[in-house]
Order: sequence, then structure tokens, then C-alpha cells
Amino acid sequence: MIKIRKTTLYWSAIITCVTAYLISSTLHLKASSFCFSFLSVSVIVCAYKIVEKEKIAPKKDPSVVAFLIMLLSCFSVIARCDQLSFEYFNKLILFNLVILMLFVTYKTDANKIIEKIVLVMSQILFVLLFYNGFIIKETYGTTSLLVLGFSNSNLAGMWCFLAFAGVVWSLYVVRGVRRVIFLVEAGILVYLGILTGARSALIAMLGICACPFIPGLNKKSTRRIMTRLSIAVPIIFPVLYMYFYNQGIEFTFGGMQGKAFYSGRQYTWQFALENWIKHPVLGAYNEISFGTGMSQMHNIMVDILASYGVCVLVLVVMFLTKILRDIGEKEMTKAQNFMYYVFLMAIIQGTFEAAFFTGASGYGICCCIYLLIAKTRCA
Repeated sequence: MIKIRKTTLYWSAIITCVTAYLISSTLHLKASSFCFSFLSVSVIVCAYKIVEKEKIAPKKDPSVVAFLIMLLSCFSVIARCDQLSFEYFNKLILFNLVILMLFVTYKTDANKIIEKIVLVMSQILFVLLFYNGFIIKETYGTTSLLVLGFSNSNLAGMWCFLAFAGVVWSLYVVRGVRRVIFLVEAGILVYLGILTGARSALIAMLGICACPFIPGLNKKSTRRIMTRLSIAVPIIFPVLYMYFYNQGIEFTFGGMQGKAFYSGRQYTWQFALENWIKHPVLGAYNEISFGTGMSQMHNIMVDILASYGVCVLVLVVMFLTKILRDIGEKEMTKAQNFMYYVFLMAIIQGTFEAAFFTGASGYGICCCIYLLIAKTRCA
């Protein structure tokens, strides 16, 4: 491991940059690109220092898999690109940045200082969502759904979930009257989540609220099962979803804001798979974005498959499984266990949105920060 002082410095820079980026992007400030650049540099430098200091054991270490993911994804996009612009490669850059962030999370540990910084980050995120929800009140298109400064209401709901998770985790690490304040904040975030109309976010909130009351969730064997399930759900669900739709099977689900079970994602997934079939190995990054490089297939696994091909998807599944399995084998406190399941829930949310790997808001990077807290027992 790299020395704790350097680890603290690197993670402090990453957390500070992702928070600054969130503030600047949701408030539509010109500094957002500047903050994102510093965030990217912080992650890359941290990863470089880890590789520089440590000997890599290919059979036990996911480093080689991470390198292959980045290499193959870059090759698949560059080999078939018809333009050279930052906008075209932006999605690829974000994808590789999250892969690099997962690697950094796996290879480093948190400490009390980082824990306190994450506590402050969760409060800044709450204030930001509160301001956008109750003061700005921007809605999505002609609907009444709040976007909270983000590009759409679904992404806003996902950030409500992360903020909610951070506030609930704070209840484990603080004492006294501050707990009452955090409980009030949690209630406000649930209310904002409802106003976004993001059903997946509300289900995720309900799921992590149930975690402390379900016996056996802190067992290693349970974490193994839940890890496999969280990775399997985004793969299996689109297949069943499209099958039921094609068979004409109707469901009643949610009913929020007039939403039906079939929300149109079946057309997006069908479009993605039809293009992937034409380019199964290298993917159809160019085709699914209509030559712009900007696409989002509303499912992390479908998006990776369609964008970069089957080889990259298999490697990503292997990479996630290895990281989560190794972290899940550790003895965890209740606070760590809670954050572990928050990360799993974020993966499951990837069944409906691809923001974990493609979101320009830094959603996947923030999830990795939470996973770091789950990984380390802070003294």
C-alpha cells in the first residue's frame, strides 16, 4: 500500500474535485470543466502512484483486467471512429475514469480524515439538492418532475439516493443531537426523490432503509449472494423485460406521475442490441450515438455491450465481481456493511440507467467513494 499521508492527500483531492464539479455543474457555472479536469488528473495520478509502488500479481490482482478493459474499449472506439473531438470521446473517457476509480478504491484504504471529508461531502450534497429543489425548482421539460440541476429527473433521483445514503450512513458515525438533524435531512431527501418521479431511486432508498432490519445481511455468505445478484440483475432484467413486452404481457407498476411498467426502455434496448449484433466484438459506439459519441442506453450492461463489444462487457463483469468479492470477504462494522449495500444498490440501479459508467455528473465516482468507506474499518 502507498503511505497513508499520500492516500489521504489523493483521496482528499478526488473528493474535493467531485464535490466542486457537482456544485459547478448543477448550478451551471463555467468552472465545471475546470473541476472535472482536476478530478480526472487526481484519479490518474493516484492510480499511477499505486502501480509505481506495488508489484502486480496478475492471478490475484484485478489490475491487469482493468488495463485490458481500458485498452480494448479505447481500441473498439478509435478503430471505428469517423471524427476526432472531445465530445465524441467524452463517454469513453468517463467510462475509463470510473474503471480507474474502481481500481484506486480497491488498492487503497480510508482513514478517519477521509471519513470526515465524506461526511462533509454528504452535507454539501444535501444543501445543493435542497437549494435546487426548494429554491430553483427547475422541472424536466413540460412535466412537473424536478431535475435538481441535473440533465433529467431520473439522474436527479439517483443523486437523491446517494445523498440519502450519505445522510443515513452519518447516523452510524455521529452522536447526539446531530442525529436528529440527519433524520430530518433523510426525510427531506425522500420527499425530493418522490418529486423527481425516479422509481428506481425510491426503490433503492427503501432497500437500504431495510438493510439494518434484515437479519444476516452482515454475514460474508450473504454478501457473496447479494454481490452476484446485483451484477446479474442488470443483465437478466432487460432480457425478461423485452420478452414480456414482445409477448404482450401487461403489468401495473408504480403509477407515479402516470408512468407505466413499459416506459419505452424496450425500444432503447432493442435499438442497442440490433446495432451490437452488427458489430459484436468491437461494439457500435458510433452507430448508437448517430456519430456524435453521446449515447445512454438506460442500462449499464446493455450500454457497455453496445458501445464496446462483448469482450469488454465480460471483463467488466469479471472486474466488478473480483473487487466486490474481495471487499465483501472483510469483517465489517454496521456502517461499513451499510455502505457496501449502498454500492450494490447503485449497481442494481444500473438496470434502468447507465449513469454509473457514462454519467458526466460523477455519479460512478461518488459511488466508489462510498465503496472506499465500506472497505475500510476506520479506527
